[in-house]
This record gives sequence, structure tokens and C-alpha cells, in this order.
Amino acid sequence: MPWTPISAAGREAEILADRLSIEREEAELCWQQATDGGPISLRLDLAPEALLGVTLIPEQG
Repeated sequence: MPWTPISAAGREAEILADRLSIEREEAELCWQQATDGGPISLRLDLAPEALLGVTLIPEQG
């Protein structure tokens, strides 16, 4: 497939969505560990929305 700005942007969005999904799974494991009374260690670069379990909605305007 030849490179186009549209295909690159679509691929980037797909990669970012995959990354967020993995970070959500990681955060869930940390919360489960905390619930079980074990120590947890969070990465400093973990996406806040993954850690908090929220979805950011862009402002319409």
C-alpha cells in the first residue's frame, strides 16, 4: 500500500488506540493488585485516562 497522509493518519490513530487499550489493561492489573493488598508500581508515563478508566471527549465548539 503506498503511503498517503490519510493512510498514515489512520494508522497512527489505530496504533494510539491499541496503546491506550494495553495501558487500560495494565492499569486494571495494578488496581486489582492494590485491591488484593499488594504493592503496586505505576509507570510515570501511563496515560491518565487509562489509569482512571475514563474516556476523554473532545469539546464541541
